[in-house]
Amino acid sequence: MLVTALLVLSSAACGDDGGKDSGASATTDAPLGTGECPPTDGSATRTIDFAKAPTGCIDPTKSYTATFDTSEGSFTVALDTERTPKTVDNFVALSRWKYYDGTRIFRTEADTGIAQGGSPHTQGADDPGPGYTIPDEGGTFTTDDYGPGAIAMARSDEPDGASAQFFLLSGEGGRYLGDKDQIGPTAGTFVVFGNVTEGLDVVKQITDLQGGIDQTGMGVPGKDITIDKVTIEEA
Repeated sequence: MLVTALLVLSSAACGDDGGKDSGASATTDAPLGTGECPPTDGSATRTIDFAKAPTGCIDPTKSYTATFDTSEGSFTVALDTERTPKTVDNFVALSRWKYYDGTRIFRTEADTGIAQGGSPHTQGADDPGPGYTIPDEGGTFTTDDYGPGAIAMARSDEPDGASAQFFLLSGEGGRYLGDKDQIGPTAGTFVVFGNVTEGLDVVKQITDLQGGIDQTGMGVPGKDITIDKVTIEEA
């Protein structure tokens, strides 16, 4: 299902990420679910499959950062609770459930500056996800949004098709993601929910580790790149 920009998330079926209870197709006004929120003190038991989507796990009036400790170094992302509160809520909940811990960055592209990850089941774009999808939000994103340091959700080619996979941009090469003249109707649909505030050089180091291209045309790293841990801070 990977098309054009190759950021379209391959899933078992569009709108159904193959989890325990994906439920009805989401809408932008629908709640994410009624799943349990993780403890905030780091004591959660790692969980990668959910019968119901955790929701309401952040206070949108507060600020949140995510620090990624990787095999190549650390970087920190400021999460955008103003424009994308539902997306941040989902990412924070999954991070605190340790969903991303021990996963790999499975896509790296030096020219576009893309690094993609978030697949604990398969360590690839074909990962079935956590068992649910989340609503699109934030309106249409532009070339200005897809700049160096942006973090965005990968998604299926259906509306409200993101779940857990994300990608980072290390340079100017990702601007095309907001340009309909280059990639058509998918332009601007990848929800940008934060920006790197520290360690952009580490992100670039990761994207520069492209070692080849797979059969779908996606760049792949020349070595294993591991996300050891994602830590959420609230202020």
